[in-house]
Amino acid sequence: MSIQILNRFTSVVILNLEIDTLRGANLRGADLQEANLQEANLRGANLRGADLQGANLRGADLRGAKNAPLLITSLDWVVQIDGLGQMRIGCQNHSVEAWRNFSELEIARMADEATGFWSKHKTMLLMLCDTYKHPSE
Repeated sequence: MSIQILNRFTSVVILNLEIDTLRGANLRGADLQEANLQEANLRGANLRGADLQGANLRGADLRGAKNAPLLITSLDWVVQIDGLGQMRIGCQNHSVEAWRNFSELEIARMADEATGFWSKHKTMLLMLCDTYKHPSE
């Protein structure tokens, strides 16, 4: 089976794979930025240090994946917490400390409805960031 990982904005092929699954794959340090991994089987894969910025992981099977990001898809924007100090909300990717310190004006400039979203979910998301951490090697 041929799998192509495409940039979600430009549809440029990032990676061609001739495999049936990525299950158990060692993707440590892989550049999967903007990759479309929707519905991919990443079960048991090692994702430590993989650049998943902007990757579409909706529906991906991450059970047992080492250092997999925590994905929350039930809110207005998809939230990805990497467990290494970064959090992405929609298209905004910043360190957890930056999120913690953003002013209301800075949040408002990110997107329409961002202030309401952040005031509603800030406490929960920061608590998840504080508890969902991958062990350092």
